[in-house]
Amino acid sequence: MRRIPRILKIIEVRFPNITCAFNTSDYRRINMVLLFEKIGIQEDDFGYQIIKNRELFNAVSLENNSLAWKDLKDVVKLSENEQFETFFHLDPVVIYNSSVVDQKFSSGFNLGKKIKSIRKRSRLTQETVAENIGSNKQYISKIENNKADLEFRTLRKIFELGLNKNVFVSHYEKDNFLKDHSNSILSFEFIDWAIANKHELTLIEGIDEKVRKYLEEANIKTTLDLAKVEFPVLFSILTTTKSIGFFYHPELWPIQAKFMASGDWLNLIHLQRTINSGSNGKRGCSKIEEFAKKEIDQNIFEVD
Repeated sequence: MRRIPRILKIIEVRFPNITCAFNTSDYRRINMVLLFEKIGIQEDDFGYQIIKNRELFNAVSLENNSLAWKDLKDVVKLSENEQFETFFHLDPVVIYNSSVVDQKFSSGFNLGKKIKSIRKRSRLTQETVAENIGSNKQYISKIENNKADLEFRTLRKIFELGLNKNVFVSHYEKDNFLKDHSNSILSFEFIDWAIANKHELTLIEGIDEKVRKYLEEANIKTTLDLAKVEFPVLFSILTTTKSIGFFYHPELWPIQAKFMASGDWLNLIHLQRTINSGSNGKRGCSKIEEFAKKEIDQNIFEVD
């Protein structure tokens, strides 16, 4: 059964447009000027003021899952002795049917498009995927065209049985996609531990207690300090010491420090694993993983 459209959240208000998130999983944009023309609201009609007054237009709010302007009021007479006050609002079905998909907010996550892309890249037909999950081609077509809602169990079945892929749910802050998306594969316990230790120099591959003390003498006391040091300057500092004969990849210390100072943990782990790949029997190991596992005593990844 198709859902009756309801507005869950007002996403953006920019005259003459309002973008809303609907319970149909759509982000849709309505042009209020065009809507009024379509439904016949004219200059003398109640409600027309919102497209003439920007301040009033911007005062839109969500009421009973639809758009409402509570500052725009009218008195409705039921009888000679009975009347009530109302505010201007619009039916969510009318809004939905007169709106268009807002690609600005919809393009970031298009599940149907992603499934279709993986299927084609894997050289699978809709019939094959449908057969693998015990369904039919028409259902797969609806999913790929975002015309059917998906329960998570069905999503897993499509990916794991239909496409031979594993599913991982990522999350990220809207204003910081790259770093937060990468870090979402890590456990919250690890993230909390890493943030608490983000300025600890000895978590950098190649820096032990002896090297840390030497860097502190040069006023490099945190990862933030080290991240600001250009390698030629760091090299000059290191070559003045006679107490340490060998430094392990010092050219990568400032890069590791930048990852730590900015909280880019997954890229740090990847870099440290690359540094250690094949050396001293530590293949595939990173220093920050070793320290974290000892202290929080659990797997640091959300996915095994």
